[in-house]
Amino acid sequence: MPIKNSKNLKKTVKSNWTEDRDSINKSYKKAKNRVDELTDHEKMETDIRNKLAKIRAKIESIKADIKTTSNEQKANLEADQKKLEQKYSELRAKFSDFRASAQDKWESFKQSFSDAFEDLSTSFKDIFK
Repeated sequence: MPIKNSKNLKKTVKSNWTEDRDSINKSYKKAKNRVDELTDHEKMETDIRNKLAKIRAKIESIKADIKTTSNEQKANLEADQKKLEQKYSELRAKFSDFRASAQDKWESFKQSFSDAFEDLSTSFKDIFK
């Protein structure tokens, strides 16, 4: 004997299943996007650490060069080295902010850090023209 309102029951079950499926798909997409953001965040952090280490090494190299430079050039190199140290410190501070930054500030931080890094790179290039 058929169940009364079997069509309505099928519609209800199908509707509930569709809603559940859509909800699961939305949750999956949201989780996947979050994982992608975290991966991007980790990659940038590693890249920044590497760049900062290279910059530190270059600054240390300049310090070593200052010791063997004539007095005339020494003052200029020391002034340049101090400027680079200042910009390096600012970049390190931005990196600290990055590590503590919330995901909602991520895009803004990436642009800000890229601009600061470009400024420091330009300073290096200007010194060694």
